[in-house]
Amino acid sequence: MSFPNAIGIKLTFDKEIITDVEQMGPLAIATKAYAGAMTYFASALYDPTYAIAKAFDKDMATAWLLLNETSGFIGADLGSAKTLGKARVYIGPSWHAGNYKFQGSDDNANWTDLKSGTLPTTTGWYDMAFTPAMHRYWRLNLLTRITYICVYELEFFEMLPSFKIDGWAITGKEYDKVPGGNLKDLTYPLERVTKAPDNLSLILWLMETERMKYPVGEVQVAFTGDLRGLGNVSVLSFTQGFTPINISPFFNPNALEKVEILAAAIPSTNLMNIFYQDTKAGTERVEATNATATGTITLVSQLP
Repeated sequence: MSFPNAIGIKLTFDKEIITDVEQMGPLAIATKAYAGAMTYFASALYDPTYAIAKAFDKDMATAWLLLNETSGFIGADLGSAKTLGKARVYIGPSWHAGNYKFQGSDDNANWTDLKSGTLPTTTGWYDMAFTPAMHRYWRLNLLTRITYICVYELEFFEMLPSFKIDGWAITGKEYDKVPGGNLKDLTYPLERVTKAPDNLSLILWLMETERMKYPVGEVQVAFTGDLRGLGNVSVLSFTQGFTPINISPFFNPNALEKVEILAAAIPSTNLMNIFYQDTKAGTERVEATNATATGTITLVSQLP
């Protein structure tokens, strides 16, 4: 399973880790909208200016609109059956539909109601979460209108595997929005913990949107528990800090980034040197400074 657009903190040990760190959790609604191939469809088209594709172009200033109809639908064929748990629609400032049903179908003819209600008139995203269902065809069926039958943007969200991340925490301080601004305490949300093929490294994955942008001072990696290694060695609970500098605030695996590693001791003899890297296809390593001889923490990035 790929894990695109992710930033990882990689910890390397001097013994193979035999603890099963990647335990599957329940399916969860994806944090990003479905971005696979889709074929769009709708009940009618008023004018090319308000084409069906305008509801899927990531532009909240454009829209699919019907001028005279009092009802209508818009949707997409995902090409094959997918399990979704949520859709969302962007409510624009001017034109508003009314009551709706969000529906799924296996044949584009017989439709199952998954969510119903009344769309708000307040500008912004409106979520339509429902009991997960598997279908190929999905549509937003607009039953009434306030001004016009209109959809500015429509997005679908798959159900994807989640992973247990018990015991791990990544915390730090960052400037709020711009360097030199107010400082805020952050806990970086972990999405997944994986093992490298050689079992000597663990990678703590953060989604690209949650990556470090303007960190100030130490970033703390903490573990509570007991990691078992070959030879019955173990790495018990520990906290280790490192200080990244010159971090690019945007996802760019090719950017030269540096990290300064503090010489704080790690309370375990099983960790090795600490250093930093940014990778492209797992091959490109970037300069590290002030590496200690007590442990390894690495920042890595993964291409889409």
